[in-house]
Amino acid sequence: MQSASGDASVFVFRMWRRDLAAVEWKPGPRLLVHIAEDGSAVPEQLSWVTRDGAESSLAFAPDMSDRFGHRRADSAHLIQVRGELEGREVLEDADGVHGFEFTTETLSKGWHPAGQLRFLINDGEESPLQWVAWRDRSGDAYSVGLWKPGWSGESEEFTVASLTLKKTAAEFMGYRQPAGHDPVAYRGTLVEPPGIAAVRGGARTGGAGGGSGRHAARLRYRRADDADGLRLLRQWVLPTLRRGRAPL
Repeated sequence: MQSASGDASVFVFRMWRRDLAAVEWKPGPRLLVHIAEDGSAVPEQLSWVTRDGAESSLAFAPDMSDRFGHRRADSAHLIQVRGELEGREVLEDADGVHGFEFTTETLSKGWHPAGQLRFLINDGEESPLQWVAWRDRSGDAYSVGLWKPGWSGESEEFTVASLTLKKTAAEFMGYRQPAGHDPVAYRGTLVEPPGIAAVRGGARTGGAGGGSGRHAARLRYRRADDADGLRLLRQWVLPTLRRGRAPL
């Protein structure tokens, strides 16, 4: 991914909406966007679906100064949306603005570690993310579908070699396609539960890429107990079962 200059990687947009037949734009909730895989990405195109069925898709100007797109509500009502860059917010550890951090893998003759993926997309609506896709300035494309047993109504319990286990961590499955290359399967396990950060407004700072009126940004992440348990299951319990021994 292409890195944004400086540490100010959380883009904050003032937003407006209007019906297809309307002339005037009406103010809407702010949009916050942060995507990071080995550095903060500058998105060129972004789409997402929330758990209530609402769909959003938008494109960004080369300098991120504005954006334009559309949103289809769960009622199928379609509206136009546009935005202007307001700045970049400081994020502190607290409840409020929800982001995700995943340990990822790609598939190539077996699954291989692919680093950490972090993203935050907050459009001011209450329903959480279910699917997100984006393309960055380098032309790299990504698509991830989020899954957790409670979200889909599936059971959190599963059985391996007569041992009943409970799975609580969230995951994603999707693809990653570097520009000019074939796509590969892409998956991740949550290492940070929703509720990792909240916006603290007003702290304007300078620095590389900050500029006048820009906010610096900082993201902090805490590891989740359920993800650590799933990691232990993958690294120790399942290999032990495959060798025919019951775990202690």
